[in-house]
Amino acid sequence: EGIRVEKLPEVPVATPQPLQPVKAAEPPKTVAKTSANWTPIGDPTWPFTVVSEGLTTTVFIPLQGDQTGALVYDIAKPAGVVARLPHGKTTGTLGKYLGKYKVGQAGVAQVWLEQRENGLHARVLLGTIVQSHVAAFEKGGLRVVAKRRAL
Repeated sequence: EGIRVEKLPEVPVATPQPLQPVKAAEPPKTVAKTSANWTPIGDPTWPFTVVSEGLTTTVFIPLQGDQTGALVYDIAKPAGVVARLPHGKTTGTLGKYLGKYKVGQAGVAQVWLEQRENGLHARVLLGTIVQSHVAAFEKGGLRVVAKRRAL
């Protein structure tokens, strides 16, 4: 079926800001903190949060810095999302969190955080159980929301 290309929302021009040390991510805004239905997934020391509620899984990766030229796009094989933050740097404690994290639950296969010559890259690789997903930069990071097929 090819690659699906969607127009990203306009990103306001911001004053460049240095990256701040990574702190634990909050539960996603789409799930109330007081809800008894959301389930955190994975290791609490990971530099990102994965939570699941019903057939919806949300991954939040805290990223800070200038978002000028930032891109989010889908990949087909393996299915997932790539986000590139060209002005992101691995300064402070962020550098120790670079790597590939195997999640293997709730439709999320892996999360990768890599520093490349063209910026900081984040990948969220999704499992075949995911039927749709959306991803976008927001203040404080990247949010990926995936809807799983009912079994």
